[in-house]
Amino acid sequence: VGVLFLSSTLTVHAQVSKKVLHENGTPSLISFAQGNNLSSLSAQNIFQQYLGISANTSMKLVKTEVDKTGKFTDEKYQMYFDGLPVEYGIYNLHYKNASLTAMNGEIFKTDAVQTQVSLSAEQALNKAKKYVNATSYMWEDDSYTEVSGYKKPSGEKVLLPVYAGNGDYKLITAYKFDIYAAAPISRGWVFVDANDGKILSYDAIMKHAKMNDN
Repeated sequence: VGVLFLSSTLTVHAQVSKKVLHENGTPSLISFAQGNNLSSLSAQNIFQQYLGISANTSMKLVKTEVDKTGKFTDEKYQMYFDGLPVEYGIYNLHYKNASLTAMNGEIFKTDAVQTQVSLSAEQALNKAKKYVNATSYMWEDDSYTEVSGYKKPSGEKVLLPVYAGNGDYKLITAYKFDIYAAAPISRGWVFVDANDGKILSYDAIMKHAKMNDN
């Protein structure tokens, strides 16, 4: 069985026509030679073969798009490690006439990733609120929440890539909150370290345009 698997692996890798790497050594683009037989493999097998993902890593399909001709199909996958989504860990498979032609995106190394947490979601939310420093929040407005469906964020546990130098990233377990402040008004994703409570990142959802006084 081991010999057959090795032979299959070598055959699969021989079908690569081009490979481009990110600075950290992970593949950003892989193109395949015409006439390959990769359509017979599952997406998970393809990711294991070409991206070298670990046993605790999975790629979950989140979106499929087919062009008007029906010839081209694009599949978008979200990276998960130990059951937690990896922010910005997105990879795409591209097919023409059901044959895999290329794959591109970004994955992150999962060496020494720790997924345990010390803080509760409520403790992390208090850290996020302190960072935003608003006097009121949209989830406190019953009329708005009834119409919009927006509610007090409960916090989603994710793995956030934090730059560690030399083109590499470290995955840190964090709580992700959609904080919609009413006064002063702002809205953004706040990422709180799930262990030490530090604010790791703020990604604005609501963009403000600076107005000139005339």
